[in-house]
Amino acid sequence: MPFTDDPNLIAPEDPDCTIWRYMDITKFLSLIDKSKLFFVRIDRLMKDDAYEGFFSDFNVQFGNEDSEIHKQLDNLRAELIEKVESTKIKMMQEESKSSEEAEKWGEKELDNFDKQRSNIYLSNKWIPNDMKKFHDKVFIDSWHIQEHESAAMWKLYAGNASGIAIESSYNRLKNSLKSCNEYQVNIGTVKYMDYRRNYIPVHYPLSVFLHKRKSFEHEKELRALVMATSSRDSIEYKDIFGIEVSIVLEELINRIFVSPTAEPWILQLLQSVIKRYKLDKEIVQSDLISKPIY
Repeated sequence: MPFTDDPNLIAPEDPDCTIWRYMDITKFLSLIDKSKLFFVRIDRLMKDDAYEGFFSDFNVQFGNEDSEIHKQLDNLRAELIEKVESTKIKMMQEESKSSEEAEKWGEKELDNFDKQRSNIYLSNKWIPNDMKKFHDKVFIDSWHIQEHESAAMWKLYAGNASGIAIESSYNRLKNSLKSCNEYQVNIGTVKYMDYRRNYIPVHYPLSVFLHKRKSFEHEKELRALVMATSSRDSIEYKDIFGIEVSIVLEELINRIFVSPTAEPWILQLLQSVIKRYKLDKEIVQSDLISKPIY
């Protein structure tokens, strides 16, 4: 199945926003040769972020009835009772509602609160631990959302003189995946938050893989995700580092940037390579280390 427009995924506000993928030259040559993007298995990223693929501390606390959060909810329920009682009086005095109608409305309001609290509690008691079994079944391809090149991203992911950056866009990435028949690919922006105070929605399985702590906010990440769901997939992918997903190169790539410290021959080599693969794309050397003109 190709790319899917899932309503649970948050797309960038501007579908034509510029995105970047930084890599070394060997990975770039593999991409050109195979016309496939490499999706890394999510648990391989845990060495850099121990919370990768895990729900927030706030979620876990929600699954503990003795937590401070549930005490706060008790206080909110008490406040709701006071509000309901005053509203019931107003309904009877100003809206000519009967006491039975007002009472019925009040019971419904409290019942809705209790149901929501119960559902959230049960979900957060079991789901955070249950999601651990998906850590070897989810694969991601990461992009950096920014109008211009990022010096930080060059250093982090393509720091040597043969580093490459692909300039693309959200729409280009989406369209390049439409011919993919091997996997169902989902794309969404990553939300950054305080894991001690914020809640990750549990109703959508991929939510946990689209949230990160605020300390990673500089990544401005857009993620393409694949989840292997069948038992056959689980066995097939258990011992691999990642998967390759077919894309249309012409759709994906806008321009190709070469490291600002690259030697001229690297630029010439890449021009020769993409010509051989009949890829009509501009290759530009990054000018991030250019000097002032005066």
